[in-house]
Amino acid sequence: MPSDEEKLLRAVGQLAKGGNVKIGMIAGGLSRLNGGVSEAVRLLTLALKESGQTDIELFTTKDAYLAQERAQFGALPIHAAHGFGSPRYGFAPGMVRQLLASDIDILHVHGIWTFHAAAAWLWHRISGKPVVIAPHGMLEPWILARSRLLKWLVWHLYLRDLFRRAAGVHVLTVKEEADVQAVVPGAACTLIAHYVPLRDADPGGEMPAWWDARHAKARVIVFFGRLHAKKGVMELCDAWEQLCRQSPDLAGRSRLVFCGWVDGVAGFEDRVARLGEEFGNITFAGPQYGADKWRSLSAASFMILPSHSEGLPLSVVEAWSAGTPTIMTEACNLPDGFAAGAALMVEPAPPGILAGLLHAAQMPEAELAIMRDAARQLVVEHYSATAVAHKTMVLYQQALYQQALDQ
Repeated sequence: MPSDEEKLLRAVGQLAKGGNVKIGMIAGGLSRLNGGVSEAVRLLTLALKESGQTDIELFTTKDAYLAQERAQFGALPIHAAHGFGSPRYGFAPGMVRQLLASDIDILHVHGIWTFHAAAAWLWHRISGKPVVIAPHGMLEPWILARSRLLKWLVWHLYLRDLFRRAAGVHVLTVKEEADVQAVVPGAACTLIAHYVPLRDADPGGEMPAWWDARHAKARVIVFFGRLHAKKGVMELCDAWEQLCRQSPDLAGRSRLVFCGWVDGVAGFEDRVARLGEEFGNITFAGPQYGADKWRSLSAASFMILPSHSEGLPLSVVEAWSAGTPTIMTEACNLPDGFAAGAALMVEPAPPGILAGLLHAAQMPEAELAIMRDAARQLVVEHYSATAVAHKTMVLYQQALYQQALDQ
């Protein structure tokens, strides 16, 4: 029987195989339809590629946007399986075949409530190779309370066993670790934040398509992301209406722009249209991708996210990387933003959001400039490629070493 030292050498040899460890990244979607999760996968692969220690393959289901957006992953191979049934679950048996045909050493699972997690579970059961799970906030109580019966079935069919067998759980925040421990006591969690590159605060000097002359002298507040009930978008509309009625002078010098796609929020577009007709200072600009995203974030005075529930909202860190401070709730799970002076805290109800809007609208330019500098410095210190890649590689090394010990 090999000694622990021999097993360690075997694990190290596996990490050095061909010079790089072979990583599989799997997600339910790798296009805009999977929101921040697909972007988080892209950024993590970018950070790991910069480390020069990995070969990466991507596994996902096909969707309407994958072909046109696959270029954002560069030359990385993407294995896309055809999905059947509900688009929210996407039963894709081809994904299991693709995983088994690969020679990856370890599989990093992003998100948990769609079929790709079942595919990862089957791959692990058959291959015996380690799995790392990144829930991306999907074990939050708010999430667990929705579609409770379906989640109960998925959990008991395979997801609970996948967590029990996982070599590690990649959490984005301290709050997410607590959520995981509440559902899977004793889970081996590792805290690794998103990597977000520092952006030019003025990308090419161009303004976003929604910009007009009225914005130039206004305090512009941008909501950026999925327009969903948990994001507090209707509460934000209520607070904005209160601002306009209570403080017409401030309202005249302020603009609210919604950038994102509507996901099941009944009446949202009609509400924004009515407020726009009455007050003339609110706009629904629709989704913003690529360069348009960075123009929108850079043009804003503040990015606002009054969420009831989040994992780690990538849009907040992206705003900071563009030098844009944020207005957000504690549920965004980014307390370092408050501590660094890069964010204003609000409660996820109209009175609390209104207080934040008033604060932002009346803030002196010198104070806003300090917040902008703090936002960019926060990204440099805590969300760099080097820090994220190092922590992720340590997680992989521990998983492969444990696999060697178990053999």
